[in-house]
Amino acid sequence: MITYEKSNRLTFVAAAVALGVAVAAGVWWMQGGQEPSQDGAPAAANASKGVTDWFKGGAGSDEVHTALHPKYADDGRPEDVDEGDWKALNTGLSKAGLDAKQSQRILSFLRFQHSFEAWQNLDETKEQDRRRRMGEALLAEIPDRVKSGEITAVEANLIGAVMIAGLEPDDQSRTKRMETWQGSISSIAAMPTDERTLQEQFKKTEHDRQVAAAYDDWQKRDPADTDRTQAKLEQALVEVKRAINAGNQ
Repeated sequence: MITYEKSNRLTFVAAAVALGVAVAAGVWWMQGGQEPSQDGAPAAANASKGVTDWFKGGAGSDEVHTALHPKYADDGRPEDVDEGDWKALNTGLSKAGLDAKQSQRILSFLRFQHSFEAWQNLDETKEQDRRRRMGEALLAEIPDRVKSGEITAVEANLIGAVMIAGLEPDDQSRTKRMETWQGSISSIAAMPTDERTLQEQFKKTEHDRQVAAAYDDWQKRDPADTDRTQAKLEQALVEVKRAINAGNQ
């Protein structure tokens, strides 16, 4: 459990990270693997160009919500995704023997992940106001993602602790808000009390994220890259499917 005996901000964050390490959770969110660009913004992938657009323009809560919840075309394609990439993803999932219905879920994973990375990369002093607005908007997204199974209760507490530590400068307010946050998450999805249930939850989300990561690696390559082909995406997804099957044995 996260504890708050010490009212030091670094201790607060360290406790959250320690929780993530102890249960092998939250790493997918905490490690974006993207280097900041020269203007201070993260080198954004194109998995959701809407995220890139609002981030560069300075995001308010409405813009964050819009970027994370794009409009959809008649064929179910999110309007922030290129038609060719959308077709490639669905075809790749189908040929790999993965559920093609995962396509929107994969993109949802990536939108939130890249948004969280963008928030992490904002300067706490120079971009304080923007960081606060983005952080509050992202935090508001988490409960629904716990309900949908995109984020586990343990991860929600980990991410919440890290974000609240960055949003609340006052120790007492920070601790009180985290306690409230934990209570709200527990009301949605109780923290597992046994290791087996915990591991099953992580196993399911890890599988989803392996698929998302394979698409993300492919999608953010330059269109002229010889590895950015339909065949390469299908190969990557087949390898993920094989790894998932091996892990289930």
